[in-house]
Amino acid sequence: LDNLGLTGTIPRSIATTFTSLTLLNLANNELSGTLPTEIGLLTNLDSLNVESNQIRGSLPSELGKLTRLSSLGVNANPQMTGSIPTELGRLSALNELYLENGNEGATGFIGHLPTELSLLNTKRIVLGGNSFSGTIPTEYGQFVNLT
Repeated sequence: LDNLGLTGTIPRSIATTFTSLTLLNLANNELSGTLPTEIGLLTNLDSLNVESNQIRGSLPSELGKLTRLSSLGVNANPQMTGSIPTELGRLSALNELYLENGNEGATGFIGHLPTELSLLNTKRIVLGGNSFSGTIPTEYGQFVNLT
């Protein structure tokens, strides 16, 4: 469903309608609203990409329930803000994490970088263009698979 000019919000019913979904690519549309917490019920999901939309609000902590997720892309949603949920550290299969703001003048994600992300076995993490505070956790030195 990438680049189809979709508008509106991501329906909360997506989790009950598509229970076996493994790939959800809604990138490059005009979707608005927030990411529904019900996305955390899509436990078979391998890839979630909602980049380049108009999604606002924070990342739901329920994303931490998607333990099969190998790729998460929410970058280029200039109205997304809030801190990165510590629950993302539970995503043991995650290979790629894209949280780049990419929109000059927008605040993006804020707060401290969660130490729990150091538990990931990821190969790529993109966090640019946000307004994080504090220092980079020393535990991030454990990212031995970054490319």
